[in-house]
Amino acid sequence: MKKLVIGILLIGISALAVGCARTVTQREPTGNRMVIAITFAGTVDSTTYPYYIILGTQSFLVPYPQEYFFGPGEAYDPNRFNIGTNLDYYYQHYFSNFSDVILLKDEYFNVTCGPFINASAHFQYQPTPLTPRLATDPRTITLTIDFNRLNLSTIPNILYFNFVTIDPTGCNGGGYLKDALLGTQYISTVAGATISNATDLQGDTNNPALDIISWSVTIQ
Repeated sequence: MKKLVIGILLIGISALAVGCARTVTQREPTGNRMVIAITFAGTVDSTTYPYYIILGTQSFLVPYPQEYFFGPGEAYDPNRFNIGTNLDYYYQHYFSNFSDVILLKDEYFNVTCGPFINASAHFQYQPTPLTPRLATDPRTITLTIDFNRLNLSTIPNILYFNFVTIDPTGCNGGGYLKDALLGTQYISTVAGATISNATDLQGDTNNPALDIISWSVTIQ
């Protein structure tokens, strides 16, 4: 009788084990790169204007339009800071939440990798070259970047991003933010994920080269 009971128990445990195994779901494969396309109202002019692609592993903020903006490691003019702000303010409220900053300037992409810890190390953050811009459409910035070129020891489940345009030629010396996405966006890093928007939510309509009108991000 004991042998019979033990046998039944073993069969039951085996059945449970098989049942549990069937409920395991395979995670979808993570992508290796992201493809970014940003279209403007006018022709892109990276000789005159800097264009930023900002990435993060958590949500982050960028300054409002008409506020002074520059990237980690870049020269800046403290006389252009808003009242009550300084370099420490930029690190506390913005840079410390960026993982990477990609800059298109003079028809070439460069990436500055974080983490951007504090203002005292500001000039230690130096860009490295990525690739020249492929201007297949004069109004569109396109970039394909492998994740291994970014500050990602492990690829996160979600990647946050924003795009920023700057006019260095404006009043009081320039350097002020002209357009950005209305709120930081995010995308799953699963291969095949895609997100886009074709709504012009904000921007400098007086300067079409700085006015973002649509964008898309795809993970491959």
